[in-house]
Amino acid sequence: MSLTIQPSELEQGKIYFISFGSQTQLVVRFKELETTQLIFFDSLHYWNSFENFYSRSDRNYCILSGIEELREATLPEKHALLKFELENNCI
Repeated sequence: MSLTIQPSELEQGKIYFISFGSQTQLVVRFKELETTQLIFFDSLHYWNSFENFYSRSDRNYCILSGIEELREATLPEKHALLKFELENNCI
């Protein structure tokens, strides 16, 4: 497990990268931490070469169990999420 940032250190509104292994990754705008879940405003979900965007109207969350990597998103990852947020009038 490569948690550069602990879940309790996440800041609301910042963009983070979450990996559950080589096949499933998320780029998220963090909202809040619940007991066993990370809740986000918006998220970009990568799974087996597919890319899906989920906005605030969706229930955006993931469970803490199984996270292999948690860190601040890189600039290209932030740009990818921002592109979808702008196209979908989320920000």
